[in-house]
Amino acid sequence: MVETDSWTYHRGSVAFYADGERDLALRAQGFTVFRYTDEQLENEPERVVADVARALGVSGIPRG
Repeated sequence: MVETDSWTYHRGSVAFYADGERDLALRAQGFTVFRYTDEQLENEPERVVADVARALGVSGIPRG
């Protein structure tokens, strides 16, 4: 499961704590949770793609 976060939707503590609760519930069901910020997606997309690909066991991700 991939989740993305941004300051726009996580300004208050309610969203922050809700995300933590959701992560725990998903992990209890056997999911692996990957959480990335909007800044990571915008500034380091190759790093995020490589992280997800590594988790999926995919290699040789084409660069475009």
